[in-house]
Amino acid sequence: MLTFRPSAAGSFVLLVSMSASACGTDATGLTAASRRADLSQVNGEGTQASDAAHRNLVALRDTLLAADRAFATFGATTNLIESLASPLAADGIFLAPGNGFLRGPDQVRQFLNTSPANQNSKWRWTAIRADVSSDGQRGYTYGYTELELPTGVVLPGKYHAYWARQAGGGWKMAAFKRTARAAGTVSLVPPPGFATPTTPHRRYYPNTDLTTELEALFAVDRAFSHAAQSGVADAFASYAAPDGAQTGGNIATWAFGPEAIRAAFAGVAPTFTWAPELGDVASGGDLGFTVGFVYSGAVATSKYFTVWQRQPNGVWRYVVD
Repeated sequence: MLTFRPSAAGSFVLLVSMSASACGTDATGLTAASRRADLSQVNGEGTQASDAAHRNLVALRDTLLAADRAFATFGATTNLIESLASPLAADGIFLAPGNGFLRGPDQVRQFLNTSPANQNSKWRWTAIRADVSSDGQRGYTYGYTELELPTGVVLPGKYHAYWARQAGGGWKMAAFKRTARAAGTVSLVPPPGFATPTTPHRRYYPNTDLTTELEALFAVDRAFSHAAQSGVADAFASYAAPDGAQTGGNIATWAFGPEAIRAAFAGVAPTFTWAPELGDVASGGDLGFTVGFVYSGAVATSKYFTVWQRQPNGVWRYVVD
């Protein structure tokens, strides 16, 4: 089970055992594990990074995409309520209108059942990008959606989700948000540089203290809000990862990359602030999310959900917002 709270997050403990009999030695007498540990130390990861820093992420991304697509396929056979509730983890966060955050499938079902139309509406979605944390226990997807009302009217949208590996090895959504988008043609193939990564590895941060790192991520999120008071477009561009994507308001497509994000926020006045309430950080210290409220003055007007990835230089930047 995931535990989300303002200053701490649930963790997965990764135990790695190695023996000389399991790893061959080279002419220097070093095992493959020792060579990897030396390389990790040179890269600033520390000697304890070991095999955890060298797992092949390509296959793990495939499992996450397969899970996303499987839930989407199931969703096409049922109604909006089950489409949205089924992928959610037992304590997963669902962003919906209202004062608090819905937690888990049962609360989502209860909320959505308050509108009878939802029982006869259809929800379809397609992921256009997926990535996973270096420990293989967290991930994210985002893409495009369609809400088909009982009248036959189809409303286009976008979604993004943060996923957590479950005890049995499957994936469930730890946080989810859907947003509307303007009508218009979109491509299910992202621009170059924004498709699902094909790199097998990413920098791993061993000995990550999850409480401390989540507080650091919250601090970055607050600094992001503070920077936006001096210029919304510049802040959203500068806090985006090079391969980050943003909903870009009610435009048809995602805004891909800092410059497109800057353009999407051009002319937006700093009339709002935000602050994180809940979040999570992967045990590898390289992927996390924050959710919280957007404020106009002291009044909460909406909610936000941002997925963050720690960059090779150690700085947190958002990859989807």
